[in-house]
Amino acid sequence: MAVCATVRICVGFCANRAGSAERLARLWGRLARLVERAPRAHVVRVVALVIAFATCSCKRTTSEPEPGEEVVRVAAASDLGAAFPVIAEAFTRESHVRVELTFGSSGVLAKQVTEGAPFDLFASADASYADAVVASGVCDGATSAPYARGTLVLVCPAGAPNDLASLADAKVRTVAVASPEHAPYGRAAMDALARAGLATTLRPKLVFAGNVGESLQFARSGNADCAFASKALVGALPPAQVLSVPRDGYAPLVQTMVACGTSTKGHARAAAFSAFVRGPEGRRILASYGFELPEPKP
Repeated sequence: MAVCATVRICVGFCANRAGSAERLARLWGRLARLVERAPRAHVVRVVALVIAFATCSCKRTTSEPEPGEEVVRVAAASDLGAAFPVIAEAFTRESHVRVELTFGSSGVLAKQVTEGAPFDLFASADASYADAVVASGVCDGATSAPYARGTLVLVCPAGAPNDLASLADAKVRTVAVASPEHAPYGRAAMDALARAGLATTLRPKLVFAGNVGESLQFARSGNADCAFASKALVGALPPAQVLSVPRDGYAPLVQTMVACGTSTKGHARAAAFSAFVRGPEGRRILASYGFELPEPKP
């Protein structure tokens, strides 16, 4: 129904803004099932509930700081949408510094950073975009540090295949991929398909999303049969729906963060948050969401 399609789009949009793609996607699934099961006489009431949910969900996690409040502004890759809010909450409890998170594809965020967007820290899903903002002169290369390694997975709600070659089967009509032009997971997915000799065969089936969170949402909403996504975003999906792409099947996603801007206080807060992410508690949270971790520095 048209209303459901509208709400699905709204929820997907809000998930990207608020950094809660996993949570909102689960709630959307429950509400969609509620609509499907509701008696016809109650459908209008249920749809109204869904629209109310979508409207309430369309809120930014950011707000204007209170007078005297300390804030660190972080531009974070979309695959961090589930883990970073948890890390930010833990950091704020310890430091009393609020973390303002903005999520998006690493390439889009890097462009915003180089054009002067007021971020104190950029957490990229790979090293190349972190290197790019350093090369532009707006970020400090001395603060660049790897914090995680991302894992590429294939999500198919109807059941994941045993290997990527099975995507050529006629029953798989569409496969969602984050745009390789500005999303590291999109690059990794296209790399995996190329190494498997499938890039040309599957090209007609590919639909491109703005970032890895949107790619996953395509599959969850039924707009794609399968989607390449980040392991960190799949949450508690049944194992039968998820295929882990072999690590040697694509270039490593060495996730890297770097402090940006000219504010001395901003740099200090960025350094503190970066250290927390790479410290014991941040590493524990990242690992719990499926990220692999670099060796800690002595």
